[in-house]
Amino acid sequence: HLSPAIALVAAAEGGRVVLTGGQSRNHNTLHRILLQDVLKKLGISPDNLLQEAGRTLQEVRVGFVDTHRVNRVLNNPHLDRIRLEVGLRTPINTMEISLNPANAPYHIRGMYHPRSKEQIARIMARSGIRRGLMISGLAGSGEVPTHKPAEAYEIREGQVRTFTLNPSDYGFAKGKRSDLIAETAGEQARILEGILQGEGEGTLRDMTILNAGLVLYTSEVAPSIEAGIESARQALDSGQPLKLLQAWRKSA
Repeated sequence: HLSPAIALVAAAEGGRVVLTGGQSRNHNTLHRILLQDVLKKLGISPDNLLQEAGRTLQEVRVGFVDTHRVNRVLNNPHLDRIRLEVGLRTPINTMEISLNPANAPYHIRGMYHPRSKEQIARIMARSGIRRGLMISGLAGSGEVPTHKPAEAYEIREGQVRTFTLNPSDYGFAKGKRSDLIAETAGEQARILEGILQGEGEGTLRDMTILNAGLVLYTSEVAPSIEAGIESARQALDSGQPLKLLQAWRKSA
C-alpha cells in the first residue's frame, strides 16, 4: 500500500486526497493486508467517520474513509462472511472501489476486472466527476508500477480516452517487482515512512513520485503528467510530506 505516501506527497503540493478502503482480502495473492492495517501502524486511526475524515482533509489535506463503515449495504456481517469464504475478488470489489464518499470531483481508481474495463470507464464518465483516471495497476489497484507499462483510461468532462502509461516515457528506470514485497503491515509502514524520510531509493521512491504526479495532474493541480511528476519529486525532496504525516497523526 503506497497510497499513504502518494497522498502525502500530492498534498504537499496543494492537492487534497481522500483515500478509501474496504474489507476486501484476496486470498489468491500475497495482497492480504488492508490499508487500514497499514494506517494503524503509521499511527493514524482508520476508524473515522465522514465528518472526522472531512476535518483531517481540511487540516492536513489528506483523509481516509472506510467504505465498509459508511456504506450500510457493504457493512453486513453475512456478506462479510461470504466474501471471506470465497477469498477472491468479486463484482462487489468493483462496486466498492467505485464509491465516492467524499463526493470528490476527481477520482483515481484501479481495474479489478479487465473484461469490464471499458464499461466501467463509461460509467465513470457518467458519474458526474470532472476528471478521472482508471488504471490497471498493481493487483488491480490504482497504483502504477514502474516495472511495466499500465493500461489507463482517462475521463475528462464525460469523454473517455484510452492510452498506455509507460513509466520509461517519463524518465523512470525499470523498477524491480521484488522490491514491492512486504509481508506485514508493520513492514509496509516502515517502508512508507522511510520513503518520506528520503531513505527510499529506486522502485518505491519512483513509484511514489510517479503516482503522486498522476494525482496532481488528474486533480488539475498540475497542467500535465510531466509537470505533476516534477512537482511531486520536488515535494518529496523538501521533507514537507513527512511533516504532513506527523500532522495527520495528531489530527486523526
